[in-house]
Amino acid sequence: MKFNPATEYDSIVKNIDDLVDTNNTKYPLAKKARACNTALDKAYTILFNSVDTKNYDDPNWTKIPQGTYDITQGQRNITIFKDEEGAEILKIHRIIAKDTSGNDYELVGKDIRDRDAYDIAYGDHTGQISAYDWVGTSIIFDVIPKDTIAGGLKVFYARNADYFTEADTDKEPGLP
Repeated sequence: MKFNPATEYDSIVKNIDDLVDTNNTKYPLAKKARACNTALDKAYTILFNSVDTKNYDDPNWTKIPQGTYDITQGQRNITIFKDEEGAEILKIHRIIAKDTSGNDYELVGKDIRDRDAYDIAYGDHTGQISAYDWVGTSIIFDVIPKDTIAGGLKVFYARNADYFTEADTDKEPGLP
């Protein structure tokens, strides 16, 4: 079902108007879009917490949920919180790194709160990264990278919904 198409009667906005006996003057489109986005957040929470063999992604996004980032010599963490389409990154699934020869290898995800993640929490060694934790909006490495490698990280993630705005007409909720 489309958000607010100009030519179709069956839409999210028209259903809201019918259900609560209102119109765009009494209940503006911007408020309806916010209410729909709140409902999308609740639906996404259920989707992300459900057991499924497939990682879910909103089909309104045009690119797949992965990004490429540089490894910078001497920089122990990188900050990422939005992808190139502006979607908020919610979870990191995995990270593939490149060594200086261009060979790919997978980084081990760790939790900075665990005892075996001491290097992530307190490390000051230099070398080739092998592990990470995602804390807030930063990916923190187990070591300080000794080399700069352009495009050295490929990050696979889950991201938020593509939300409605009051200007949307033909956008549909990105739900299965």
